[in-house]
Amino acid sequence: MLEGSGIPTTQISLVREHTEAISPPRALWVDFPLGRPFGLPGDAPFQRRVLRAALDLFDGADGPLLEDYDRDLPDQADIDATGWACPVGLAPPPASEVDLAAALARELRALLPWYELSRERRGRTTVGAGALDPESAVAFVGSFLGGRPDNPVPELPIEEVFKQCVEDIKSLYCEAATARPGAAARDVGRWLWNETALGRSLLALRRQFLEGTHAGLKSVAEHSLVPRAVLEARGLPRSSRPDWHMPQ
Repeated sequence: MLEGSGIPTTQISLVREHTEAISPPRALWVDFPLGRPFGLPGDAPFQRRVLRAALDLFDGADGPLLEDYDRDLPDQADIDATGWACPVGLAPPPASEVDLAAALARELRALLPWYELSRERRGRTTVGAGALDPESAVAFVGSFLGGRPDNPVPELPIEEVFKQCVEDIKSLYCEAATARPGAAARDVGRWLWNETALGRSLLALRRQFLEGTHAGLKSVAEHSLVPRAVLEARGLPRSSRPDWHMPQ
C-alpha cells in the first residue's frame, strides 16, 4: 500500500525463507539471533551500520530486492574463547554421531528444570513458536540423525517443522543456560556450539542435509542452520548466497 502510494519501504529480515516467500520491495537479511535485528544491545556504532545498510537499499534497483549483510556480530567472532561456564553440568557430547540422538534427550532432561526456573524468573519465554512440545521437538530433530522421519505436522513442509523445532530447542537451551545472571550472548553461543550434543547434532545434520537430495532441508542447511561465525571457526565453507527469486 505504501509503495503503491509512492512511499518507498525497506526492512531488516531475520528469516530468509519468510522474506523470500513474502517478496517485499527491499530487504536486508542479517545472520543474527532472533530478536536482535540490529545486533547486540549497547553497540550503537554497529547498530547504525546495520541501519545504514538497510537504508542504502533505497539506492538500488527496483525490487523485490534482497541483500545480505556481510558482517557477523562482533561478539560472535571469537567462538573458541573460554571463560563463562554454564550452570548446568552436562556430559561432553559423544564422539560418535550414532549416540547423538540419545545424548540430545539426556541434555533436554538436564536442562528442563533450569529452563523452568528461567521462565519463572523472567515471567516469559520465547519457546513455543513451533507446533511440538520440547520433548517431541528434540525427538523429531534427533530422529533425522538416523534417517528422515515422518512429518508430525503434515500441513507444513517437513523442513519448516524441522526449523521451528530447532529454533525452539535453541531458545530453551539458551534460556536454561542464563537462569543465573552474568552470561553474555557470546558466552552462551560458544557453549551451545562447542560443548553440547545439540551443537554437535546440528553440525552433523547440516552436513547430512547438504549431501542429501531433499531440496527444502538442503536449503535450511545452506542458509540458516549454523551461524556463519561457527562455520568459519571450524574451517567449514560458508554457503554461497542464494538467488533472489520472484514469486511464481
